[in-house]
Amino acid sequence: MPRLTKAKVLAAFAQTRGLTLEHRIKRLKRDLPHVEDDQVTWVVERERLQRLFESAWGVSPSPEELETYAGPTEHAVYCGEFLPPNKLPPEHYLVHNHVKPTRQLGRAGFRAWVTDDRDELVECHCNFGGCRNAKVNPHYRWQRKSES
Repeated sequence: MPRLTKAKVLAAFAQTRGLTLEHRIKRLKRDLPHVEDDQVTWVVERERLQRLFESAWGVSPSPEELETYAGPTEHAVYCGEFLPPNKLPPEHYLVHNHVKPTRQLGRAGFRAWVTDDRDELVECHCNFGGCRNAKVNPHYRWQRKSES
């Protein structure tokens, strides 16, 4: 049997929106019995990244952006020049780097991103240096090794 196309795997997975991830994977394997494990991993990670993009930017990314994007970590999307204007989903976290906060993201190396990985994050109360939309979401910073 030839390998399933990415488009076919994406279409089958998209039809399961609204179900838990576990049920979505079971349904995908039921509907496409020849789907390979690496294809399941790929489609799950792609959707995870798409949800992060939507949280950080407020819009869905293009397929090209999903394929080529490289963020600060595997499961994070940079905010760009602005903080997200809307409340993030409960499983998403707004994070900034260790650089002293400035009023403008990107200035003097100050960067922010949205992630769904809570490990090594501590709540921060710096007000994001006064950036626009700073009060919309609680935010976090990386926990330093000396704080562990």
